[in-house]
Formats: sequence, C-alpha cells, structure tokens
Amino acid sequence: MDEKKERGDYKTRAYFLIKDVLLSAGGAHLRADEIYDILKAQGERVGLTTVYRQLARLAEEGFVRKTTTEGQGNCYSLLDAHCAEHYHLVCTECGALAHLSCDRIASLIHHIEAHHGFTVTPARTTLYGLCADCQRKRKDF
Repeated sequence: MDEKKERGDYKTRAYFLIKDVLLSAGGAHLRADEIYDILKAQGERVGLTTVYRQLARLAEEGFVRKTTTEGQGNCYSLLDAHCAEHYHLVCTECGALAHLSCDRIASLIHHIEAHHGFTVTPARTTLYGLCADCQRKRKDF
C-alpha cells in the first residue's frame, strides 16, 4: 500500500472538488447541503456523507472555518487571512451569521491577553445572541 494512504494523507477527487467549491465561493459561508447541491448541479457524483466527511477533514487541516448556527447547521468558509482575523456573530433565533471586526472587540481581546494571560483565537471564536431583526420581531409581540 502507498505510504501516503497508510498515513491517511491520501486526497480523493471529492476532497479537491469540495475545496474548489469553497475557493470559488468568494468567502461565502456554505452549508454542507449547499456544497452538495453545487456539486450536483455541476454534474459531480459526490454523496452528502462524503461532503460532510471531507469538510470535517478540511476543517481539521485548517483550510476551512466551521461555524455552528442555530437551526441552520454548520457553515463552512475558507480560513484565509481575512477570515482568521475576525469574529463571527450568530443569531440564536434565525441562524444569521455576520462578521465582527471592530476596534472595541480588539480592545477587549487585548485586555484578555494583557490581564488574564489568555490568547483568543479569532478563527475559533463565535459570539451568539439575537440579531437586530429578531430583536425587533420580539418587541413587536
């Protein structure tokens, strides 16, 4: 057996197809079923289970960022320099996902590092709460 296969380094065609979908998504956050639908529309025969398995592998390798959203499942996006440096906000009501990049959060992160000796990893940090639309809807009741 090939040494790479024995180590688990072997990359399948599905691995590269999924990687290409994420590369062409322009930083968009996609769910596994959306990636599956894109591949299907391209005429590729890749099962949904394979998509999930390869996304898990790509996340382990540090190529994609996995963000859990309420009721929407996990979203995946490229873990490029831009995505690695900002935080995500996820609405616990509707599952909306937004990027957070501001000086105030940077100040908080600096405080945590300076006063608590803890380094926060933006690529793995997601804040959960209610988006403005869901807050408005709640007030309307």
